[in-house]
Order: sequence, then C-alpha cells, then structure tokens
Amino acid sequence: MRTKFAKTVENNNLFGVRQALADEMLIAPRGNGFKEMLAYAEQHLPDLYETDNGAVYTQNESEWTKDLLHNLKYDLSKNFSREKLTLFVKMAQYVLKDKVEKEPEKTDKVFEQKLNDLDATKDAQKFKSEEIRRKAQNRLKKIKGRINNLVKNFKHYEN
Repeated sequence: MRTKFAKTVENNNLFGVRQALADEMLIAPRGNGFKEMLAYAEQHLPDLYETDNGAVYTQNESEWTKDLLHNLKYDLSKNFSREKLTLFVKMAQYVLKDKVEKEPEKTDKVFEQKLNDLDATKDAQKFKSEEIRRKAQNRLKKIKGRINNLVKNFKHYEN
C-alpha cells in the first residue's frame, strides 16, 4: 500500500481516500492493492461509506462499457456507498478484463514500490524546499536588522 494513501487516511481526507480507491481499481483491476487499501480505509475511517442514494445501474454485464464504468466512478465520487463501490469493482474487473488477465502480480508490487519511492522523493523535496525557505527567512531577518541599524546610525548623525 502506498505511503501517500496511508497518510491520506490518517489525515481523515475522505474525498482523497475515496478517489484513491476508485483510481486504484482502474489502474490495477485485479484488485490486490485495492483490497489492501480498502481494508485499511475501513479499519481507520468509520464514516468511509455514505448511505446509498438508490441510483439504479444495469446489472447486465453485456451492457457494461468503459463509458458506463467512468460514469459510475463519477457517481461514486458524489455518493460513496458500499453498494456502488461493490458494483464498481465488479464492473471494472469485467470491463477491464483484458488488463486483469495481462497484469502479472509482480507488477502490482513493483508499481507500488515505485510509487512509494516517488512519494519519498517528493517528501524529501518538500523538506528541502522548507529548509531553503527557512534559511532565506533567517537571512532576510539579518538584512532587516542591519538596515534598521544603518537607519538608526544615520538618524544619529543627522541630528
């Protein structure tokens, strides 16, 4: 599971968690990473699911298309119910079955590691940016102090 997802859960960012779950299902429709992420989210977010709004979707697999899958994903972003999520998972696995069959299990782990490495790199860059900003602020304070001293000295000589 991605570190960034765990942080999103820890920050109680329901929209971000819900979006990441739906995106994961489209990226890796076999659902291995999705199942782990969902279990983690359910364990830590008691209000993960909303009450289903009763919208009706076809249960006939022969009518399921990528367009319908993306429409359901959009609807899921507006009403994240257990019922919609269950249908979304089934539909993604059916509509994206070619991707499921081609997707080796190792790919999930390699992809996850690369994403975690990317998250770590972004965190390091953020830390470095904050450190640079802090140093710049300290230099600015010193410069302001020098300017204030020069102004005081100038006023002293002026009188």
